[in-house]
Amino acid sequence: MDKSQLRNDIMQFLYNERFRFIAKDHNGWVRAFVRKPVKNKYAWIANGYVRTLGVLSNLFNNINWEDKEPLNIAIEIGALDWSTVPDNTPVLVRNNATEPWEYRHFYKYSAESDYPFICYIDGKTSYTVKSIQSIVKYDNWKFCKLAEVDDENKL
Repeated sequence: MDKSQLRNDIMQFLYNERFRFIAKDHNGWVRAFVRKPVKNKYAWIANGYVRTLGVLSNLFNNINWEDKEPLNIAIEIGALDWSTVPDNTPVLVRNNATEPWEYRHFYKYSAESDYPFICYIDGKTSYTVKSIQSIVKYDNWKFCKLAEVDDENKL
């Protein structure tokens, strides 16, 4: 595996662990942030979880203290911005890597939650939820991906 592939794999791993930004402090420390950091006199700071990348820092030599913005991991790896996904979009969801995928319709994304993907229950959509009197209309999931055209029939 070359250095470029390793860098991409690490960014994908960080993204899967809900990190969204990478920045380098004035002392050369490279850190990953869950929320977008703000630059102060000596460091990038943010509310939320931060991870120092340590020995992996040399994979991010293109990031500099002088940068005006942190590196956006989602843009680098071509990830989907879930805040832009429309209501009722067909998705596949699960809560761990070994569970089978379940078909749902996307409702919204909540970045603050450990289970950030909120979907309509049991294949319902916003149209059917409005017509029922059920107390539970949504469920939350840890992992989500866009469904392909025929995924509902495959499951």
